[in-house]
Amino acid sequence: MLKALHIILALSWLTSSYTEAALLSKLELKEDARVAVITGTFSPPHRRHDEIFEGVAAREDVDYIVVLPNDIPVHKPFALDIRDRLAVLQLAYSNHPKIIVVDNYQDLRAPLASNALKFLQGLNPTTEITAVIGADAAKSRITQIGGVFQNVNSWLIVSTNPNELEALPNRFAFKPAEKLHIPTKGDVRSTELRNALQNKDYEAAADFLHPSVLIYIKDQSLYSEPTPKAKIGDYLDACQRALGLIFKKK
Repeated sequence: MLKALHIILALSWLTSSYTEAALLSKLELKEDARVAVITGTFSPPHRRHDEIFEGVAAREDVDYIVVLPNDIPVHKPFALDIRDRLAVLQLAYSNHPKIIVVDNYQDLRAPLASNALKFLQGLNPTTEITAVIGADAAKSRITQIGGVFQNVNSWLIVSTNPNELEALPNRFAFKPAEKLHIPTKGDVRSTELRNALQNKDYEAAADFLHPSVLIYIKDQSLYSEPTPKAKIGDYLDACQRALGLIFKKK
């Protein structure tokens, strides 16, 4: 009975007018709209993600934040299925006035980040897109390798450590880069959080998760197995489609 109530509440939230305004497929961009794009695994989205989203949303030069979970997280084989991660992101942020979540993954397909950027640019060619990355990624310059963000207008580098930001240059991947210090209320260790969920220590996990996210995880038994993994078939399928796009362009 309680599980059914949770599902009803979740569905009512997902079908609210707030949700429609916060879904990517419903997004309408005015002239010269300023959109910040944040990528990550988000398995699951937790308090530190909240702090980053709110820190970026508080900027006057940001009209919307589009959250794009990595649909091919080969570097994190424990990641939940992309559909579950999209579902919890919708539940957590559906009523936020600035945060936009993906609801049209079946249309965009993989690779999600690249195709979502093309989708945004197609809505209005005057849109200014800023890619948000952590200082650790900026230092390692990992983001430049794939070229996914080669068409963004600028970068926003975030960190909890102002000294770390000060040491970074004002350009990244040949584009202007601003820096944003976002304080944290405490470190969130994703591995420890997942272990708590696996052990069904929901009281400990509740300190780091949005209530609706925790309800979804419990109802769907997402961490009931020792190491939940994204299906290798999904990786292969996504890689095949990506390669097909590359060769098609040539």
